Amino acid sequence: MKPPQALHEAGQSRWLDNITRALLEEGILARYVTEYSVTGLTSNPTIFDRAIRDGTAYDADIAARKATGASDEEVLFDLALADLRRAAGLFAPVHVRTDGGQRRIRAGLNPAVGSVASMFVSRWDAAIADRVPDELRNRLDIAVAKQAYRAYQELLVSARWARLANEGARAQRLLWASTSVKDPRARDVLYVEALAAPFTVNTTPDQTLEAFAASWQDLLARIGARHEQLARTA
Repeated sequence: MKPPQALHEAGQSRWLDNITRALLEEGILARYVTEYSVTGLTSNPTIFDRAIRDGTAYDADIAARKATGASDEEVLFDLALADLRRAAGLFAPVHVRTDGGQRRIRAGLNPAVGSVASMFVSRWDAAIADRVPDELRNRLDIAVAKQAYRAYQELLVSARWARLANEGARAQRLLWASTSVKDPRARDVLYVEALAAPFTVNTTPDQTLEAFAASWQDLLARIGARHEQLARTA
């Protein structure tokens, strides 16, 4: 079982923090769903800007839409929505919506909806990178995230949440965002490994996802090599 699958079984959902036409057309996203237990996706204008600027996959669609007189904004939304609809089709069993449980109960609506509270992880370490000694680099993000998770756990055992749970509400999950490492000297799976926790979501760029999956294979290889060495010396 690969690390992303193991974390999925342990209760942490894996989302991909990227979307490009190539991910869809080359079957990469579909492979992530089946092999890495990726169950969702996040995107933003920066991601689409990078996808459009760094490749040619969108050029024909851009030219066709511009030929009809569409504005730049209309073209952007058309391209983004087309890709997101295709991606959503791969996550059909997973429906993530937002609404406050208390408001839905007061309105007579079903409170059993899924939602997430996003926390952008690597921002603190990047902000103080040049102001702390080496032994304190890349530690603040993890410390703050752990405090947030502790507060989250405390909320789940509160009387306030118990009342909502009795009405059928589902607990909102913490979503770890921006989990790619910004410090080139740090391990690229630093935040992914440190924030492996049940009832959370980790949205990772595809490079980080691939690195995390590969790290398990490297570990197995080292264990195998060590076992062979011990067998030869026994």
